[in-house]
Amino acid sequence: MSEDNFPDIIERIFRPTYELFKQLQDYLKVLITLNTATILIIVALLEKIFPSPKLPFLILVCFICFVLPRAASLLMMTFLRRFYDFYVDFNRYLFDTWLSKSPDLSRIDAERTKLQNKTKEILRSTVNLYCLGNYSYLRGIIVLIIFVAVNLLSK
Repeated sequence: MSEDNFPDIIERIFRPTYELFKQLQDYLKVLITLNTATILIIVALLEKIFPSPKLPFLILVCFICFVLPRAASLLMMTFLRRFYDFYVDFNRYLFDTWLSKSPDLSRIDAERTKLQNKTKEILRSTVNLYCLGNYSYLRGIIVLIIFVAVNLLSK
């Protein structure tokens, strides 16, 4: 195989992974936007509809429940970027080795093991943050509905 085909091979290998990470980043941006919008809705409710609400501690619970997924999404974006960087570095090393005349197989195994360990660590953290963010957001919505119902029924 000639080196003229090398960029095409890189493109075919990296493009699907890049697209996946781009879609995950876009999804996390949408989650951050939803959390921000929900916090703004709470502020609007307090200013316009419920200036002196009953059970004000529920607002604090809602606020915490909507800030947690925002922070979790930002951390997930960071973890996913680190994972992508490890993936790219490993594949670049493989390509460099492939082009060299004498590949170091023990170094390839060491790099592969390092990538696998980092992948497990990053994905475990990302899954935990994803669950925390989604459950927290759901709890925040439930608490917000309870807060609105209690305050509307007390009028």
